[in-house]
Amino acid sequence: PSNDGRLQIEPHPHFDGTSFGSVEELQKRWSQRGRPEGGIVGAIPILQASSLCFFRLLEAKWGVERAKEVVGARPMPKLTYDTNIPVQVGMAGSSALVVASFRALLAYFHVDPFELEEQREMWPQYVLDVERKELKISAGLQDRVAQVYGGITHMDFASDLLASQGFGSYSSLPMNPIFTDDLFVVYLKDQPEFSGKVHSDLRQRYEAGDQKVFDLVVQFRQVCAQLSTELRDLPSQSGQGEGEEELLEKRKRIAALIDRNFDLRRELLGDAVIGGHCLHVVDSAREVGLCCNFTGS
Repeated sequence: PSNDGRLQIEPHPHFDGTSFGSVEELQKRWSQRGRPEGGIVGAIPILQASSLCFFRLLEAKWGVERAKEVVGARPMPKLTYDTNIPVQVGMAGSSALVVASFRALLAYFHVDPFELEEQREMWPQYVLDVERKELKISAGLQDRVAQVYGGITHMDFASDLLASQGFGSYSSLPMNPIFTDDLFVVYLKDQPEFSGKVHSDLRQRYEAGDQKVFDLVVQFRQVCAQLSTELRDLPSQSGQGEGEEELLEKRKRIAALIDRNFDLRRELLGDAVIGGHCLHVVDSAREVGLCCNFTGS
C-alpha cells in the first residue's frame, strides 16, 4: 500500500531519468524527449496507462459499483518497477511492463484473472489496447501473447479467427531442452530503435492492400506451422526413440525454418529498415553455423 492511500507510481532513477552519470547522459536523455521516433521515454506513462486500463476493465466487466467495492477494500497501491530487458532493442520491454502491471494489480486487489476474464486468449488484447489506444504505440499481438502464455507459443492470427472470436489460436509448445538449451540472445545496446515506427509502416502497407505484405504473411504462417510441428515431434531427451543422425536432421530443419523466418522479414522490410548492425549479427551467426532471427514478430 502507498503511505497516504493514494495511487503512487515511483520513478526509476535510471529508466525515468531522475539520475545521471554525466552531462552527456543527461543531454542524450533530454534529446529523446518529445520525439515521436524516440518512442516512450521512461516507464511512468506505461504504468499510468496500465493502471487506468486495469480499473476501466474492472468497471467494464463487473460494473462500476462492484469495481469500486473491490478497489475500495484496500488502500491504493504504490507501484515501483525494475527491468532487465534492454530498452528499445526489439525485446518487447514496454508490453512486458504492461503485463507486469496488470499482474501486480490483480494480485494486490485479490482479483482472480479468470473470474474477471474467463478467456485467457483475451488478455493479450487488453495489453495491446493499453499501448495502441492510450500510448499510441503501433504494435501487434505477438509479443503480448508470448508474455501472457510464457514459454514457446504457436500463434495463428488468421483473419477469420480474429473476426469470429476476437483473438487468434494460441497453443503452448514443449520447452524441450534439446531445443532450448542451445538458444542465445544478442542485442546491440548502442543501437536503440523504437519498434512502433516499423509496425506503423507495416500496418499502413497492410491496410492499403499491399500484395507483397499479404503474400509474405502467408509464407510466415506456413513457416510457423512447420516449426511448430518439428518442435512437437522432438523427443523429450537426446537418444530417446531415435538415432543421433535423425535428431541432427531434425535440428537442421528447425534451424533452416528459423533462418527462413528472418529471410522473409528481410524481404518484407528491406535492409534499410533491418539495419546494417542487425544484418551483421545475423551474418556472423550464420558464418559459424548458427541459425539466427529477430526476437520480435
